[in-house]
Amino acid sequence: MKQFLSALGMVIVGACWTDAALASPIAFHFGGSVTSVDPLLTGTFAVGDPISDILTFDPAAVDTDPNPATGRYQYIGFQLQFGSYVASSLPGVNSIISVFNQPSFDLFQALSAFSAVGAPVNGLTLVSGATTLLDSTHMVFNSDALPTSLNLGSFDIADTSLSFCATPGDPGNCNTHLQQVFGNITSLSVTSSVPEPATLTLLGLGLAALRLARRQLRV
Repeated sequence: MKQFLSALGMVIVGACWTDAALASPIAFHFGGSVTSVDPLLTGTFAVGDPISDILTFDPAAVDTDPNPATGRYQYIGFQLQFGSYVASSLPGVNSIISVFNQPSFDLFQALSAFSAVGAPVNGLTLVSGATTLLDSTHMVFNSDALPTSLNLGSFDIADTSLSFCATPGDPGNCNTHLQQVFGNITSLSVTSSVPEPATLTLLGLGLAALRLARRQLRV
């Protein structure tokens, strides 16, 4: 019985520890407003519409780019909301966070290229979404590591955009025939997850089992 309780406690605690290690995403919340709308997108978007972008990622994500001055990381999720329009993107080859630590500039960008999901606008298909922060003084980053916090005031350009294909019948020309809506990012906040109540309860049970096993060893 003592050995069973000890083993059970160690399994539960180990499972909770693993779950906590994997479930610790960070979310960047970007706020701002629409600054320009291409003609074919009017009616759905308007200058002044509020913007809310949410980028969620694992701070331990692996850099997939061997270039020491360029980091590329998969994110967990990316949602862009312009007014009432919502676009989202799931992880994939074209869904990445880029961190550039170049000699002349630093850049942080969340991009959903040809993987964004959103309703068509005036018959135009959503192609991509991006949130970009640029520092032309090269004072923000000292490596291409994925940052867990950002100071919006350190960047001289902070914008976000949605791009729609203006030739939906000819997808091959989408890159050169785009209709876009742009916005300016004016606020940024960061949140991180905490262990869920169920995980905390299991952890408590595991520790209790270990304590009981140790008590029986003393008897």
